[in-house]
Amino acid sequence: MRFSALALFAVSVAAAAPVRAQIVNGGFEAGIAPWTTAENFCSPNPGCVPWQVAAGQGRNGTAGAFATGNFLLRQVIAPTPVAQITSLSYWIRQSSGTISSWYLRYTDNTTRSEAITGATEWTQVDLVSLLTAGKTLDAVGVFGVSEGNPTTIITYVDDWAINASNNVVPEPSTVVLLGTGLAGLAAVVRRRRRA
Repeated sequence: MRFSALALFAVSVAAAAPVRAQIVNGGFEAGIAPWTTAENFCSPNPGCVPWQVAAGQGRNGTAGAFATGNFLLRQVIAPTPVAQITSLSYWIRQSSGTISSWYLRYTDNTTRSEAITGATEWTQVDLVSLLTAGKTLDAVGVFGVSEGNPTTIITYVDDWAINASNNVVPEPSTVVLLGTGLAGLAAVVRRRRRA
């Protein structure tokens, strides 16, 4: 009986712990993985180069990702409710100021993507105000060039970052599970005192 009450308590505490959003290798210092080229709107054009990483191409002279053409660079993240996200941004520059697009995917498989005008200098793109309220984010990304001659314009990205708040209101089912675990623990303590 003691084991089952303790196990129930442990499960309820674990269920109440929030999942932290995390972008892995947001600065591309460890290569391209776990980022993937998810969609290709450039091939079979010769001159299109999918996303890759090179030293010295990053915002601070470190590694950065780049592509020639309209490819989607995407990373799947731990599902995170939009209400918990306090910051979400990346840095971008292009060899010639033109249009590229950011990309967000939610757990209901809806996506949001909007064009931005690129600049030849590094520019930070803040995505927090562009998140869809009430949804849960599970992937982020960026498209390369989407206008003009995509085979001659290079898009560079670096320093993806996301922060999520731990100060969240738990779902009612989580509160019920936590309460059940605490009630079971209290019952075990009461029975021990009577014996």
